[in-house]
Amino acid sequence: MELVTCPDIVLEVGAPCFDTIATTGCCDVSGNNWWCEGGVIAFDDCGD
Repeated sequence: MELVTCPDIVLEVGAPCFDTIATTGCCDVSGNNWWCEGGVIAFDDCGD
């Protein structure tokens, strides 16, 4: 599966999902994983 880079916007846990997050999720510039869960944005800190 190809990684999708998140759009250059501020992502916030609990905010409503948008197309990229809802369909595939994405990775930010720090390598953290963002996805849609229950209609809102969820996050996994991949650092450390």
